[in-house]
Amino acid sequence: MPSKDTSTIETRLTKADLERFRRKAREQGKTHAQLLRDITLAYLDRVESATEEEKEAARIAERDRLIVAGMKAIENRFATLLVRLGIDLESMYVLMWDMVAQNPDRQKMFDRAYDVGSDRFRRKLEGLERKYKDSLKHQGDRLEDH
Repeated sequence: MPSKDTSTIETRLTKADLERFRRKAREQGKTHAQLLRDITLAYLDRVESATEEEKEAARIAERDRLIVAGMKAIENRFATLLVRLGIDLESMYVLMWDMVAQNPDRQKMFDRAYDVGSDRFRRKLEGLERKYKDSLKHQGDRLEDH
């Protein structure tokens, strides 16, 4: 039985987590307060007795979790941008197609535009790739100097 010198802590749980908590209390035949107290004390005991290696592993795991979450957010943002870009490009394609509707050579015009655009994009990518490779190589050289 806790002493008279106790305090109350409030928290919020999702409905699913609250149901899990209630189910665990029923399974163990404990009141909600008893189970919460046991869980809290067990957690504090575990954290306080953790070795430096365990603490470092926990920090690394948290860092990795944050990195993965950040990467996922970037991935989602890029996916959204790609969808918008695709819609915009398709809209421009339809607009241009309709603008030259009376031109009998419109298919040749679009095929040529596609080929020229593909070649220009490929050359730009190759240039960017060289630039980034050189940049990374120079960064690696600087790291080796230290």
